[in-house]
Parts: sequence; structure tokens; C-alpha cells
Amino acid sequence: LHSADGADGVVILLVAPPSAGEEPADRESPWAIGGTVSTWRDPELKRNWVVHEFRGSGELVVKRGFDAELLLVGGGGSGGTASGAGGGAGGLIHTNGIHLSGGIYDVTIGAGGIADGGDGGASTLVARGGSVSLSAPGGGAGGCYGGGSARYAGHPGGSGGGGAVQKAGGAAVPDDGVVIGHAGGNAAPSGYNPGGGGGAGSAGTDGKAGSTTDCLGNGGDGLAFDITGESRFYAAGGGAGWSGSANVRGCHGIGGSGIGGDGETSLQSQVYRRPWGHPGRDGTGSGGGGGGQKTGVGGKGGCGVLILRYLADPPGTMILVK
Repeated sequence: LHSADGADGVVILLVAPPSAGEEPADRESPWAIGGTVSTWRDPELKRNWVVHEFRGSGELVVKRGFDAELLLVGGGGSGGTASGAGGGAGGLIHTNGIHLSGGIYDVTIGAGGIADGGDGGASTLVARGGSVSLSAPGGGAGGCYGGGSARYAGHPGGSGGGGAVQKAGGAAVPDDGVVIGHAGGNAAPSGYNPGGGGGAGSAGTDGKAGSTTDCLGNGGDGLAFDITGESRFYAAGGGAGWSGSANVRGCHGIGGSGIGGDGETSLQSQVYRRPWGHPGRDGTGSGGGGGGQKTGVGGKGGCGVLILRYLADPPGTMILVK
């Protein structure tokens, strides 16, 4: 009798995913390269999210295709000068279900509008193979008191800038159901009180005739997302600058959601001589605050952002080695 040959052996490896936070801090992960990379543990799914965040232009190199949540925000518009209106937020695009196949994607992050009447730049994600092309327009600049009358109205943009000197706020463009944004607030029908810039969550408020503390327009609200693992606001409008008509101590328009720039206050103009509105927060695409009466300069808009997150490989992946 001859004994039968033994069966082939096998080795089974149980591969666990990395713990949250173990991804390299910059431009590296097993699935894609680009931006600043982090991970966080989802206690409900018991899996890790991988997050890529871009605050500057670059490339996203996808090594393995995946379905992702995406947030793309254009640069915020600046506030207007001299009794200036608030700047509008950059347009916002959010989706829970975009598929990114393997390949190279060009990322452009819109700069915030330069101080004193500059529109924000568009943020884009474009696949070199043509399968994905997204664009979030920059926010419109706030209207200005000074220069030609064409500068009084708020500029259109992803969210519109507020209007100055009895002119309308800018419209949200495009109004296509993909890009989220709202119009800037209108200036008061009489006097010089300007409106606030629009945000992704709401329109900027209108300026009102009179001299009370609520006569200057506030920036529109942003929208909150937990795409990075903690809830943060994005794309809020800037507040209007002090006009002289609303002649109350410390009076100014408030930026939306704590990230839009506040307008220049009467205290800054009359006492401290600080000649600018506050900037919108970088990395949120928020609008800048308007400058104060006579010489005040509007604050610059905040730069935009692209954030992607996707689930890491499931825990307990088995690899058979024969």
C-alpha cells in the first residue's frame, strides 16, 4: 500500500486596516495621493474614513477606484470699500456618491477675492480622462461706495455680494441645483447702509434706513458638514461695513456662521483707524467684510477648499497565499 500525497498547504493572513490617524500627514495613502491626508474612526461603522483636503491647487492621483463624499467650495468674494457691502461666499457643491476611478485629477482651489472689490476664484476638480468635471464658482464682491456707479451693486457669483448705496445685491450664479449659493442683501432704499454677502445657507440680509445697530446687513449663513470627522461651517457671507448713516458706537455687519468676515466698525474708523473689514476664513470660501466710511477697505475673501472622504478597506480582509 502506498500512502496518498498530502494536500497543498495554505497560509491565511488577516489584514487589519490602519488605526485612525495612522495615515501619513501629507500626500500619501494606499488608495490615493494628494492634498493633506488624515483618517478618523467611525464608531458606528467600525471602519476608518480616509480624508484628502486641498487648500491649494495640485493633483489627486487615484490608485484604486472608490466611491467618495465630496465637498468643493469656491473662493469667497471680498468686501467693498468705503461704506462697503459684505462679500459673497464661494459656490458650494456637496455629494455623497461620486465615483472616482483610477487616474489623475487636476485640482484648482479658488483664491479669495483681493481686498477692496475682488471676486473669488473658482475651485475645480477635473479628470484628465474626462469622466469628472466639477466647478464651484467664486463668490461675488460686495458693492462699493466710491468709483463709478457700476461698483455700487453687489457682484454676482457662487453667492452674491451685498449691494451698496441703494443698489441691489448680486445674484447667485449659476442657479442650477448643483452649486449651492444665495444672493447678497440689498442696500437700504435711502441713505448709505449696505447689505451683507450671501452664503450657502441663506441670503445676506438687507441694509435698512436709519441709525440703529441692526441697520447694516449681516452675512448669510454657511452650511455645516462633518466630512472631516467634526462638524464645521463652510461658505458664509461677509458683513457690511460701517456707513456713517448707522452712526452707533461699534456698529457693523456681522459675518455669517463665525467664518464670514465682519464689517469694519465705527470704532475702527473713528478711533483706531483700522482701515479694513475682516477677512473671510481661509479654507471655507467665505466672504470678506465691508470697509467703513470714507477710507475703509473691504476684507479679502477666504480661499476655497476640496475635501474628499472614502471608507478604507473593510476590517478582517483575508488574503490567501498558496
